[in-house]
Amino acid sequence: MKLSISQRLATMFAAASFIMLAVLGVAMHGLLKRELERHQVNELQARWQLHQSLIAKTVDADHWHVVQSKFDNVLPENGRVRLWVLSENANFRYGPPLSAPQLTAAWGANGFGQLSVEDGAP
Repeated sequence: MKLSISQRLATMFAAASFIMLAVLGVAMHGLLKRELERHQVNELQARWQLHQSLIAKTVDADHWHVVQSKFDNVLPENGRVRLWVLSENANFRYGPPLSAPQLTAAWGANGFGQLSVEDGAP
């Protein structure tokens, strides 16, 4: 059956509108994803700078427990953000022990990065 010109134009308008909205939706999703990731990285870097200054100011092992208690109070209880302080000196360490692959990744991260941690791990 042959469609009238108005029906064809309406169909073309609907198809063009759908394609345009789909492209805009995909673009907005990508933009939102990038901005959320950027925001998370900036937040973690700001926290890291605060923690790093606390670590740098503590040169005495007797005061390290004060820094550890500050870390315990600042970090969220749900475990979504975790902090490890790795040192050759066992007196200046913080966080649960890491496996060998995690240690390798941590030493190569230049002080900031992501580690793979199993669910339920401390």
